[in-house]
Amino acid sequence: MSKDGKMLYNLLLEYASGGTLADLKKRSGGYGLPESDVKRYTRPILKGINYIHSHDYVHCDLKPDNVLLVPSGDGDFVPNIGDFGLPKKGSNPSETTEKACVRIADIYELPKIPSWISKDGKDFLKGCLVKNHQFRFTIEMLLIHPFISGIDDTKSSEFGEIVD
Repeated sequence: MSKDGKMLYNLLLEYASGGTLADLKKRSGGYGLPESDVKRYTRPILKGINYIHSHDYVHCDLKPDNVLLVPSGDGDFVPNIGDFGLPKKGSNPSETTEKACVRIADIYELPKIPSWISKDGKDFLKGCLVKNHQFRFTIEMLLIHPFISGIDDTKSSEFGEIVD
C-alpha cells in the first residue's frame, strides 16, 4: 500500500532473448528440434510444471509459444514457462489434463509417435499421451525416466529461481 492508501503492485519481467520454443522450431526450417535439444528443454519444463502443480495451479495453456528461452549465463538458453492467463487454482492437475486430452482427441487424433526417435523417447511420449490420468506417467515418473534422467539441469536463468 502506498502512503495515500492506493494498492501498489510490483511487476517483474525477464527478457527472453531466445524467443520461444515455437520460434526455435520455426528456425529449424520445419525439421523440428534434435532429440538432444528436446531432452535438454524437457527436464526444466517438467520441473516448472511440478512447481506450478505443487502450488495447486494448473497452467491450462502450455504450448511451445508459452515456453520462453532465457539466457543461462554461459551463452545457452533455459526454458521458462510463461503466459499464466488461464491457470486454474485448486484443480487436480491429472484430471484437468485428462479433460484437455479428451477435448483434443475429440477434435484431432492423438499425435503419432515418430519412428525415428529413440526407444526411450518413444516410451516417454507414450507415457505422456494417455487419456486416462490414472494410467498416464506422473511428473515424478517423467523426471526419472531414462529419456531425460541423465540431463544436467543445473543451469538457470539470470534470476536463478522461481519468484513467488
